[in-house]
Amino acid sequence: TSSGFDFLGRIDDQVKIGGRRLELGEVDHHLSSADGVGAALATVQKTESGNSILVGYVVAEPGHEIDLDQVRQHVSMRLSGGLSPLVVVLDRLPIKTSGKAAELPAVAAS
Repeated sequence: TSSGFDFLGRIDDQVKIGGRRLELGEVDHHLSSADGVGAALATVQKTESGNSILVGYVVAEPGHEIDLDQVRQHVSMRLSGGLSPLVVVLDRLPIKTSGKAAELPAVAAS
């Protein structure tokens, strides 16, 4: 730009859901701390109707099963405004060699 500055976007993982701002890393942390969860990653996806939804992808610890209701309750009690992500269980998180998340599966929510 003429001022010498280029806006490249946010450098943090803050997102806005339902008029509230939150850090995806905070959601990752709370998902990971739920019973039976070995790894977790949160993201925002758009529904077919264009609404933004918070989605948490979780992988069970070896030998454990994930109770989706318990995970949602655990996270919603710790996030401001009682936000609760849609929780999806995966066999493993798709991670690129760079350490960043690869494309996560879309969810069927409208």
